[in-house]
Order: sequence, then C-alpha cells, then structure tokens
Amino acid sequence: MSEMLEKLQAKAAAFNVRIAEDEGFAKLVEGNDRTIAIVIIDGPTLIARLEGGSLPQFAEGDSTDADVVVKASSETLLALLKRELSPIKAYTKGELKVKASFRDLLMMKKFF
Repeated sequence: MSEMLEKLQAKAAAFNVRIAEDEGFAKLVEGNDRTIAIVIIDGPTLIARLEGGSLPQFAEGDSTDADVVVKASSETLLALLKRELSPIKAYTKGELKVKASFRDLLMMKKFF
C-alpha cells in the first residue's frame, strides 16, 4: 500500500506542476473545485480536494460527498499509476469504475 500512496502523491505533485506550466490545462482546472476519491476495493479510500488550482496530497477519508470517484483494486490502481495498464482498457474490462462529469473525466485523464 505504501508504494501506491507514494505513486499517488507523485501523480498529485506532477498534476500541480502541469497546472502551473500548462495554461490550457490551468484554464480547464480553474474554478473547478472538486473532491476526488480513490476507492481502493481491497484497501482504504483516499481523498484529495482540488481547490484553488492545486491538488494536495491524498489522505484516508470518506467518498460519500466526492465529485469524482475512481474505484479499482489495489493491483489495477498500481498498474494504472505505473502506466502498465491504460485507463481505457481497465474501464472496458470492468476493472476500473469512474463516477464523474464529462469535464471531470477530461481532467482525470490528465491525472492518469
């Protein structure tokens, strides 16, 4: 689990760098405050709040009020984070579930 949390934190940091450096992406994110939940089927639920154009580190929490919910097993999530598995392939195989608006899906595509 620590490797996955480490990879998630690195992705959040890279996401923030991309917001800072990519004007088009910054506009997509601007004013789009969202609670993001990563529900690990065989582990904890990790939450982060995209707010003010920044995504902080993930911490354990509750997905009840999340705007974006990504649900997968720890194995699938780790493969996604390592880019060993594409989100589209995981989704079509039923290994990845996502609850989000279309705009949020575009934003999360940049995350993974």
